[in-house]
Parts: sequence; structure tokens; C-alpha cells
Amino acid sequence: MRRVVGTHVDINERMMAEQHLRESEARYRILFEHSPIGIVEFDDQSLVHWLTELRLAGVTNLERFLQEHPAELANPMRRMRIIGANAAALRLVGLDKLDDLLTHLPRIFTTEAGEFRRRAFLALWSGLNNVEGELTLLAADGSPRRVHAHWWIPVVDGEPQFRRTQLALLDLTGMKSAEQALSAERERLQVTLGAMAEGVVTVDNEGVVRFINDSACSLAGTGVAQAVGRPLASVFPLAREKTREPVRPPDTAARAADQVVALPPNTVLVRSDGSARLVEGRCAPMHDQAGQTIGAVLVLHDVTEQSRLELELQRASKLESVGLLAGGIAHDFDNILAIIMGNLTLALMDEQVKSAGAARWLHEAERGALRARDLTQQLLTFAKGGEPVRASVQLAEVVREAANFALHGSAVRCEFSIDPALWPAQVDKVQIGQVVQNLVINAVQAMVNGGVLTVGIHNEAVAPDTTLPLAPGNYLRLTVRDCGPGISAELLPRIFEPYFTTKETGVGLGLATVYSIVKKHQGHVTVESFPGAGTTFELWLPAATVEPVSATRSQSPFGEMQGRVLFMDDEEPIRQMASILLARLGLEPEMAEDGAEAVAKFKDARHAGRPFDLVVMDLTVPGGVGGLAALRQMQAIDPGVKAIVSSGYSSDPVMADHRAFGFSGMVAKPYRITDLAKTLREVLNQPA
Repeated sequence: MRRVVGTHVDINERMMAEQHLRESEARYRILFEHSPIGIVEFDDQSLVHWLTELRLAGVTNLERFLQEHPAELANPMRRMRIIGANAAALRLVGLDKLDDLLTHLPRIFTTEAGEFRRRAFLALWSGLNNVEGELTLLAADGSPRRVHAHWWIPVVDGEPQFRRTQLALLDLTGMKSAEQALSAERERLQVTLGAMAEGVVTVDNEGVVRFINDSACSLAGTGVAQAVGRPLASVFPLAREKTREPVRPPDTAARAADQVVALPPNTVLVRSDGSARLVEGRCAPMHDQAGQTIGAVLVLHDVTEQSRLELELQRASKLESVGLLAGGIAHDFDNILAIIMGNLTLALMDEQVKSAGAARWLHEAERGALRARDLTQQLLTFAKGGEPVRASVQLAEVVREAANFALHGSAVRCEFSIDPALWPAQVDKVQIGQVVQNLVINAVQAMVNGGVLTVGIHNEAVAPDTTLPLAPGNYLRLTVRDCGPGISAELLPRIFEPYFTTKETGVGLGLATVYSIVKKHQGHVTVESFPGAGTTFELWLPAATVEPVSATRSQSPFGEMQGRVLFMDDEEPIRQMASILLARLGLEPEMAEDGAEAVAKFKDARHAGRPFDLVVMDLTVPGGVGGLAALRQMQAIDPGVKAIVSSGYSSDPVMADHRAFGFSGMVAKPYRITDLAKTLREVLNQPA
């Protein structure tokens, strides 16, 4: 009888476990392959063997060992075995297959990656099972990839799985590029705001300053630390220029209207020191991504200087118009005065008038006409400027006369301190007289209760190493010192500015005219003043190289003269007056209405053998040939022609330096007949 012995083993659980394992592995592979994070798998068993060998060799401190033996680190690096990489990891470095990754690994593996692996060795040595940090890899095309790396050792049933360690790589390249771009943009914005001339301020919804640039700090007269955290209205108190009525904070208006708002016209910023700056600006609300208002930004521009320049330009334009008008009027007015003064002189020459006792009143009328002439010249000096008509003069006489005239009716007494051996000055005595009058009037207005005004004139030689802005040479230093209240230090630098004045009734032109005239004389002017100690003006005027021509008292200007004189002027009354005067002086006059007629008569006289000994010509003939153009034509006929120029336009360069233009003499309209006669005699006596 046969027996069959059989056994059976229930493998149902094992088969089910294997099934679960296969399913788990499949799920892992699906997750591994489709994970958006790059995952690389390593077999690090050789690394564990290397570390074990080091321990057996007596190494107790791996970090110190690697520092002392850096070449040892290459041994485990060469043994690194990559056994898997998902699609995300391959895309990260620009590859398609695992074999390509193994091929390009030395290039992809940067120094930072090597340092990361070294940290992994140290962690494993210390019993840790993960390391993370940022590092840079190189893609296959050489472009850098910034990643966050996390290496760990899986643990199953308490046992580390060294044959399949994993490295997760999160691509940060795009985020880092965005951060860098944001940082660069922030830096550009910071530099731009710092370099802007406009003030920029940002505030929150409560109107508290959160940011302020350097220009805004300078404008407000404060610092960043003092401004940030304070209400905008306290940092930038705005008011209306005229009334100083407070202006509503612009950020409040911008946030309420949810749009850009501009500051009201003529708004000033009242600074912490009490000074005010005229400002323009705009304020705009700021929003977050949800469109909610989170504050406002205010941009301010200091337009104080711009406004001043625009006002000066308007005034200069008006002044230019006044100058053009004054030039035309003064020319006609000077012609009228010339007629009046000429006829007064002719009347004074009449014996019947003298015997009637009217000479006294005629002299008074002549003095009045001369005063009107000086006023006309002052108007032209200011309105039109022009080069001064310089001559050698005794400055002391000019200064005394002008100062005494300006002091009439005041409670101020003038004391003079003048060098006894004073050099002559090379100046325009009319303009310098105006300078002295302006300085004296300024002093009188300062000394409202009277006082003593000291005027000094002294010789002064300026050396080449002088600190004064003057050419080396001889000068006369004119000093005008008052005992008034003085001028404050902050206002002193501005007193020569046009239209600047500290007086309620002043127009700010007197000292500006002084400065202009002195500069046109190639001189210099300074001022020194202290509150309560008076003000001192010092003027340097060039000295003359020749002595002034003194009037010859022994010979009357109306003494008999001989010669033929061609007189050209566009005014018929002046021609009539001149014809009578020249004839009374013993001269043979010939009249011409303009330059063309004068040249024709000059040429005809030469051809007839009766040339003119002297030509007197008006410089400006409206609509006709003037004196200078006529002289050029006459010089072509006779290079030795003697000519006297006459004009009411004292600012014309011909009048300032008549000899440079070929004239032998000059008389400015309106002139006294004695001045004309004197010039006639001097030119006639000059050698050909």
C-alpha cells in the first residue's frame, strides 16, 4: 500500500505583498517620472564603504581630514553613480536621456555642486540623512541654472537605503532672475529719485511721510530721519504766496478724488527757518494690486528762481521798450534843447538884451536847460546803457558838485577827505556824477534822522598781484560812508540786483545803475556794512594818463575865427541857429540837411577850389545818410578832412571814442554854444 505524503504552504499573503509592492513601485515610478520637481537617484553604497574605510584607518574628524587631504575628495566623487533621473531633472539641464546626463555630468557639476556633495559626506559621517541648500548647475548649453537642492537617504524599516539616495532639484532660475530684475529696478529707482532735482515724497493713507528723497529734504530744510514718520503737512507746510493762508494738503485731495491733482498757483513752501520758496507740484494716489488706495506720491519743484528770472525778463523787456522810446524821445528832446540853448546864447550875445537887464533871466533859463539835458542823459544811461564818453577830468570837482546837489534839503552833512595831489580820472563826468548822486541819495534815505556822510577820494596804485578784479595800474578810490542802520549780512549780496530794495518807496534801480556804470568804466565797486554801524561803498575808477584840458580864461570862445564850415543837421531850427552863430564867430557857414547833401557839397567845394576847413555833422539822420557814413565818403575824397560829430545818442560807440572812427572832435547834444565854439576852435587849430 502506497502512502502519499503532501504538504501545502499558504502563499496568498506573500503573493498579495508582492502585488502590493509592485503596485507601490509602479505608483512611485509614475510620481517619479511626472513630478514637476527634478529628481536624481544615486547609488551611494561606495560612499558608505569609503567612509567606513576612513573610520577603520583612524579618522575621527572628516572635515579636518578633507582640509588636510583635499585630493581625497576626488575619490568618492569619481564613484558617484547616478542610477536614475526623471524628465523634470533632464529638462532642467537641457537633456533628453539619462546617458546624456552621465556624459555631460563633469560640465553640469559646478564647484557649488561639489561643495554641496561635500556637505552631504559630512552629514552622512555625522549620522544625518539629508542636506539642502541653493546651488548653481550648468545646463548642456552652458547657461546657469539656480536650484534649491535637497538630498536625503530613504529609510525602510529603520534601515537607510544607500543604494537609492535621492536629490530633489527645484528650479529657481526664473524666480531669481525676477528678484535680480526687481532689485536692479529698485536700485535704478533709488538712484533716479536721489538724482532728481524735484522733491519726491510718498505718504500712507493717514498722510504720514514714508519716503522722501534728498531734493525734497533740501527743499524743506530737513533730514530724512526728521521727516519720515511725520504728517506731510508738518514737513511741507504749504500756503498761498500773498496771504499765507494754509493750502489743503495735496495728498488728501488726491486720495479723495482718486486722481492726480496740482498745487494751486502761487503756492509757497514755508520752511523751518521761516523763509518761503515758491513751488509747483502734482500729487497722485497710489494703489495696490486690488485697486485699493494705499497712499499718495507728491512731486514738488522749486520755481522761486525761475519765477524771479521770468519777472526779470518781463521787466527787462519793458525796460528795453522804455529804452527804445527814451532814445527816440531824448534825441528829439535834445534837438529841442539845442535850439533853446543856442538861441539863449545868441540872445545873451545881443547888446540890446544885455542893456535891457534880461541877461540874468536868460542865464537862469540856460541853467534850467542844462539841468534838463543832464536828466535826459541819466535816463539814457539807465535805459540804454552804452559806453561812457570818457575824458580826463578832475574827479574832486565832479564829486563835490554831485554830492552837494543830492544833499539839498536833507538833514545830512557831508565831509570830504580828498588827496591834495589827486590824479585826474578817465571817466564820463556825467555818468560818474549820476553815480555819486545815487550813492548820496541812498545814504540820505538810510539816515532818516540826519547825520554825517563822509566822502573820500584817494590815489591808489593796483599791483599785478592784487586780489581785486582790476587790471594793474593807477586808480582813484572813491569812498562813500554813511552812519545809517546798516544792511544785514543776508541782504548785502543782493543790493546791486535790479529792482531789489529794502525801502517801501524804492524801486531798486539806483545801486544797479551804480554797478553798471562803474563796470562800464572798467572799475570795481564793493560794499561793507554791519547792522548798527553804517554802510561803506568803495569805487575804483581808472586814472587818466593826461591832465584835463583847462579852459583858457584869457580867450573868449566867441573870439573871431576864420574858415569855411560845412554844418549838417536834419533839424531846420538847428541849422538856422548854427548859421547865425558861425557867422558871428567869423566863419563862413554852409548848411546841409543830411549826409548825402553834405558829401555832394563837400565834393563840389573841392572841385571849385574852395574846400571846407571843417565839417560838423549830426550822427543820426532818420531816413537819410548819417554822419559816420558821410565821413567815410568824404575821407575817400580827402583823407585829411577835419570833422566834428554831434549827437543826442550818447550811448553810441562813435560818441564814446570819436577819434577811433575818424572824427577830430565831438559835441553831445544838447550843447552850449560855448562848448561848440570851443570845439570848433580846437579842431580848426589842429594840424592837417
